[in-house]
This record gives sequence, structure tokens and C-alpha cells, in this order.
Amino acid sequence: MGKKVLLVEGPDDWHAFSHLIHKSTGAFPYYELGHCDNDDGVLDVLSGMTEGSTKTQTILGAVLDADQCEKKDAGDEGIQSRIRSLQGRLGKFYAIPAKFPDEGLILPPTEKMDQDRLPALGIWLMPDNVRDGIFEDLLRAAMAPESEKYISGVVDQAKKDGMTGFRDVERPKAIVKTHIAWQDPNKKNLGEAISAKHFDNLIPACQPFLDWLNRLFGGESEP
Repeated sequence: MGKKVLLVEGPDDWHAFSHLIHKSTGAFPYYELGHCDNDDGVLDVLSGMTEGSTKTQTILGAVLDADQCEKKDAGDEGIQSRIRSLQGRLGKFYAIPAKFPDEGLILPPTEKMDQDRLPALGIWLMPDNVRDGIFEDLLRAAMAPESEKYISGVVDQAKKDGMTGFRDVERPKAIVKTHIAWQDPNKKNLGEAISAKHFDNLIPACQPFLDWLNRLFGGESEP
């Protein structure tokens, strides 16, 4: 990995964030954007980073979903579960708070000795560091309100009528992908849909996330 890296969960996220950044800045990110196949992969890379004896990255960012699992115990669901996991893996080196700030987390290592070998750490929990959810929840907010309301109703009715197979936790994905399919059935992923202007309120809805990226990496281009 390079000196400045943003980690995302999967290849679809990688593609989508690349196009979102390009859409907002006019250029693809100068920092390295890497995917780790899934959330566990991102957490493993973050944990492994703390074991190094020399500083490999100067800035390391991570974007993670904070979606609810299928368990009934609310204490094991969503954003609080994600925060506890991060505290368990990284809490020895970074002051991971019990509640994330709305504007996203950016932290130096807690100890001076670790600042010489560990990078500045940024973490964004989708969709907004406060609610349980995923990237598609952010994209739902980027849809025209009347479109989001209508498609949500259609998806919910189809689920009620037994015409669907998605899990309840996948509802945001079903809504967003239905929206994309209705705009252009040939679009195969979120990145293509973002580039094709299928989300009317894309930049306003994503601006807090984009602002976090700019604060973490220092702007739109390599200084």
C-alpha cells in the first residue's frame, strides 16, 4: 500500500467511491483506494497495521458499513457493535470514542512513541456515523424524495406479497438497485449509476462524507 490509503469493504464500494470522488472534484483520488473484499478484511488490515515496527502509511482511512445483523439482541447490532469492534482492535493505539462525531473520526495515535510508526487514522461509519446503515442509505438520501418514497413503497409491497428474496437488512440495497434499474437497466454497478447522474441530490447528500475525506487527506490533490 502507498503512503496515503483509503480502505473500503468490497469491489463495488471501490468503484462507487472512485466515481463519487471524481463527481465531486473532477478527478479520481490521488491517494490509494483499496478494497478488502468485506468488512472483516478492512478490520484485519487495520489491526495488522498496528503491529508494524515502522510507519508504512502516513494516513490510513477506512469506510465501514454499520448495518444491523440478523440477531435479535439489539446490543449486538449496528453502529454500537461496529464501534466496540474497533475499540477492541485499535483501542490500545487510538482513542476510539464510544460515540462517533457526526463529521467522521480522524485521530492521531495516542502515544508519542506510536506517532513515529503509526499513521493518522480516519474512520467513517456509513451512512452518517450516527445511524445504523450502509452506503446505500446514503444513496437513498441522494434520490429525489418522490422517487425514494415511491420505490420504497413498491419494494415493501413486493416483500409483503412474497415476491422477493432479499433479507430485511438488505432493504436499502433493494431500493437503490431498483431505482437504478428503472433509470437504466444496463447499469451494472453503483459507480456507473453515480457517473450517469441517476441521483439528483448526490453531492448535497454526500457532502459530509466528502468533507471528511478532504480533511483526512488534505484536499483534492497531492500537496
